[in-house]
Amino acid sequence: MEQLWEDVTCSICWDVFNDPVSIECGHNFCRGCLSTHWSEVSAQGHRCPECRAPCSRNRMIPDTRVRNLVEKITKPQQEKPEPQGPGAQPEPGHPVQLSHLDEEENLTLDEEALSCCLEQGGVGDAPLCLVSIIGEKHRGKSFLLNYLLRRLRSPDARDGSWMGQEDELLEGFEWRADEDRVTNGVWIWSQPFWVPTQGRKVAVLLVDTEGSMGIERKKETSIKLSAFSMLLSSYQILNISNAVKDPDLEYLEMFVRVAEEVGKAYGLEPIQHLDLLVWDWSNSLVLGTDGGKQHLKHVRKKLEARSPCKHPKALEALKRSSSRCYLMPFPGKKITTGSGGRLRDMDKDFRESLRDYVTALVSSAGQHIRMDQQGELLTGTQLAAKIKNLSDVMRNHRSGFSSPCQMAITFHNQRVLDRARADHAVFLKEKDGLSLRMVDCLTVDPSAMAKQFMEQRRSLLKRCQKELKELKEETLLTALEAELTREAKTFLETYRKLYLCHTMQRALDMARADHAEFLKEKDTDSRNPLKCLKVRPGKMAEQFAELRGDLLWQCQTDMLPKKEALGTELEEELRQKKEALGTEMEKELRQKKETLETEMEKKLMQKKEALLEELEEELMWEAKTFLETYRKRFKKFAIAAGVGVGGLVLAPVGGGAAVGIAAAAIAAEAAALGIAGAVGIGAGAGAVAGACVGGGVGWGVGKKMAQKDKNRAEGAAAAIAAEAAALGIAGAAGIGAGAGALAGGCVGGSVGWGVGKKMAQKDKNRAEGTASQGEEEDGTEELSDTAPLI
Repeated sequence: MEQLWEDVTCSICWDVFNDPVSIECGHNFCRGCLSTHWSEVSAQGHRCPECRAPCSRNRMIPDTRVRNLVEKITKPQQEKPEPQGPGAQPEPGHPVQLSHLDEEENLTLDEEALSCCLEQGGVGDAPLCLVSIIGEKHRGKSFLLNYLLRRLRSPDARDGSWMGQEDELLEGFEWRADEDRVTNGVWIWSQPFWVPTQGRKVAVLLVDTEGSMGIERKKETSIKLSAFSMLLSSYQILNISNAVKDPDLEYLEMFVRVAEEVGKAYGLEPIQHLDLLVWDWSNSLVLGTDGGKQHLKHVRKKLEARSPCKHPKALEALKRSSSRCYLMPFPGKKITTGSGGRLRDMDKDFRESLRDYVTALVSSAGQHIRMDQQGELLTGTQLAAKIKNLSDVMRNHRSGFSSPCQMAITFHNQRVLDRARADHAVFLKEKDGLSLRMVDCLTVDPSAMAKQFMEQRRSLLKRCQKELKELKEETLLTALEAELTREAKTFLETYRKLYLCHTMQRALDMARADHAEFLKEKDTDSRNPLKCLKVRPGKMAEQFAELRGDLLWQCQTDMLPKKEALGTELEEELRQKKEALGTEMEKELRQKKETLETEMEKKLMQKKEALLEELEEELMWEAKTFLETYRKRFKKFAIAAGVGVGGLVLAPVGGGAAVGIAAAAIAAEAAALGIAGAVGIGAGAGAVAGACVGGGVGWGVGKKMAQKDKNRAEGAAAAIAAEAAALGIAGAAGIGAGAGALAGGCVGGSVGWGVGKKMAQKDKNRAEGTASQGEEEDGTEELSDTAPLI
């Protein structure tokens, strides 16, 4: 369960996702958290707060999977079941403002409110029926919506009881019968009404739009409101007063053109169903659907009679089978003068017309599901994404909605800019992948990468300049250039750091590899006695110290690339615009560049010194470890060489001549190198071995013969000792004594077996003692020859 909580936790606010969105790198965040984060760091470009990958603000994609997971985890028991059909009572709900017009009549979207209404509570994955009303102000739009609310809250009512009590005040969407404007912008009812249709549930939402046909509003504002209303409707109602007149047809013409352009831009069916709802009809006694058919037929004939047709799009819309007209009489004087919408104040014929119209509309709501151009149904989440995108377009092109034609150009230009941004994002992603791989990154230095980005940017801007259709496209190009430059700058800063890191790492890796190769070579030599004994441990330590110094110097040289390779985009621009820049500006840019380089060099030097210290410690540790092993091997081979010398000296005396000759080569090599300690240690060890053999073999030989043999052996040993002393071999006396014992053993053993057991044992003991003393003295000499560790 803890793992699930981690999966639904936003890394910015550390709370459960609220309106989770996914960005290009795959990470999820709350929409509000991410928008706030990017607004704070927009100067450095938009990057993922987790992995720092460059991202586009326009590509925050609602993540339905994560949102559903959040709902399952956080509301397993508290979530109330949605209405399942007739008789079910939905939540009371309240009107929510989706967008509002500021003082300059710019339409601003409340994304949080939109998300709550279209992406949560099961609506995000459900098909939608959106009933939206547009038209002049004070023509009963909110009044009608409130009666639709009453009918949807009582879906099982079979008569007019759903209309409420006679004295009941009309509540829901705010409305008044006076001259003041009530609805500002676009409003939606917070809770959906679930209508069963063909085995599934459809979420019915009611949308109220500010009167967009008033003369006090600019045409641009009417177009924006119409565009929003078109997106937010699958059942569109156009409120008309008295009869369908030329201004109404002119507005319908504009609305249809807007709807077609919006539909083309967002892949939607422009107008799925259209009702011309005529209020205050008094031209005939025939009302409702029948009167509407007659009136609509008359309007079409009037439009067709004129050539060319003044409102061709309006005529085309009125000819569709999905369009109809409905006539309603005057509601009554009390209703129009502010009675609170009570039933008792309505005229009878108006009440009946209202009841029939609302009942018919609600009963068919499940059939009017929002579709795209391919006939596929749209869910709440999909529709919300399109509305947010339209809001961004309106914000970025504030002057692009003065007419339907101008709006078409605006949408076209937006598509051109979006393609350029998408291509730049693909290019940036490709280069970002390259920067993460050392081999690829080091093939393109930062200066070359800056040139590539400049060429890419120029190519995109040149393409956009050809495709844009706006007279003021320079403004769009300037904004796009600034955006692409900002993204490139952010990437190049990171790339430059990665390039330097890769350069330093390569230098360190090469130093380590060279040191490892040297260590491997010396380790192989140290296992060969002849090669090992040629280099004393002290000398070997000096070789390692010398190599380490060379490697550190080379590494320090290779860790920093040439300044030309680190050239910034600023330097590249300065180089290409030098002629166009004035002297003062050029000087200012130069100073800025030098300041940046100084700061960069300071940081690099600090990092380089730290890495070199770390490398030096690493190489010293490896050398120390190897030298400890090397000393042990050296001592082992030195002892073996000394044994060889002892064997060589004693070979003429006994039957061990063959062994002495075999060892002579090693002993001679060691003696020639002046390794006195090795001879002393080996000779002493040979004396011990000789004493043991002599004592064992000479057992049982006559005492006198043994004594004579001993005397002869001591004489031979004295001569050997004198020769050893002449060679400067320390511990010669010990060697002579040991050699005498060995000689006596060999000779005595060859003459008689079993003589002088006690005498032989004494000779053995004396020989061992003398040999031991010689071995200790030689060991001291060997250690004194050792060089200090590094």
